[in-house]
Amino acid sequence: MMFQERKRPLHPGLLFRLKGKGSIGFFVEHEGDVYMITAAHLLGVDEWYRGSYANRGKVVYQTGYYPADRIGVVDRWLPIQLGVDGMAVKLDPWVGVTHRIPGLEGEFNKIVEPEKGMDVALVGCVSGISYGKVTKVSDWTDVIDKNTGRQYRLTNLIEFSARGNAGDSGGLVVSLDPPGVLGVLVSGYYGSSPQWASKAADICARLGFGPDIKLAERGESVHIELQIGKKEYTVNGQGREMDVPAQIINGRTMVPLRFIAEALGAEVDWEPKNGKTEKVIITKGG
Repeated sequence: MMFQERKRPLHPGLLFRLKGKGSIGFFVEHEGDVYMITAAHLLGVDEWYRGSYANRGKVVYQTGYYPADRIGVVDRWLPIQLGVDGMAVKLDPWVGVTHRIPGLEGEFNKIVEPEKGMDVALVGCVSGISYGKVTKVSDWTDVIDKNTGRQYRLTNLIEFSARGNAGDSGGLVVSLDPPGVLGVLVSGYYGSSPQWASKAADICARLGFGPDIKLAERGESVHIELQIGKKEYTVNGQGREMDVPAQIINGRTMVPLRFIAEALGAEVDWEPKNGKTEKVIITKGG
């Protein structure tokens, strides 16, 4: 799930930019990739009724920095009228996630089945961390959208007393003993009471992930893409331009050393400063 403390963090409390706003949910591994699981209604009310995979391929951005950082694309999407308010965003390869949550002890590195009376915490982007208990684990619950008056029947929900608010949609619901992920908040959008969350195991299954799904942990990295013969290239999805393009010479790929080194956070210098270069110096670190 869960949290990363550097420049491109995915952690409960930051917004990401689609049409709505909300907290990050949790992260799973699947066939070598990492996916963010959160609430589908964050895509925006007017997009709920276009079919379960209409939003596939939509790019997701994290706000909080300028320009906003791209973090991935919508891979699977189940709108609320199908009984599940959930989507899976396939994260770009440079985005790192861990199991730690600031303010809570322990590693929340497994999915836990909810039980009535269990101590829980809701981690939301507006409310921060709030505490409560599981009050009910239901097979289904009827929900009325206050904006449209439409009624939906959501399945496999957790009711809990920790209080969130409308900006907490998609927020993470965890158990404290044992530490683990219970689900993601779906009722923050409605401002309702009690609060509801989709069970983590159920939302993963309904999105097409197997029953043995594992929560993800991956370090932040630098991802560089360039094309032979073109000056344009990308670093972590952001476009840049080199002085000269990459080339294939005598069967070997040649790339400008300075641009690649600087993309990896190193400094490039040369000696002597004037005249024919005799030495190239690459320095990384403080």
